Amino acid sequence: MKKLLLFILLSSHLFTAIQAFGLITNKGEPLELLELKTKAFIKAPYVEIRHLCTYKNSFNETVKTQFFFPQAANTVLGKFEIKLQNQTI
Repeated sequence: MKKLLLFILLSSHLFTAIQAFGLITNKGEPLELLELKTKAFIKAPYVEIRHLCTYKNSFNETVKTQFFFPQAANTVLGKFEIKLQNQTI
């Protein structure tokens, strides 16, 4: 059975689907991004950006992954959650 992975990213920098971020296997292969939802919240003097990324493991086996996203000098990662089969890691 193929599993879906949910990622919630909170940051102060807006990423677009074109930029290079996401789940990559230990062999350097990207996992398929099924959905990307982005919301922005103005909390003066900063903006909080929330990304909800849904990935699909299209491989026929369980794979080890790492999550990659570029971080600009003026950004802060405030929270990072992984949900796998209704379990938050």
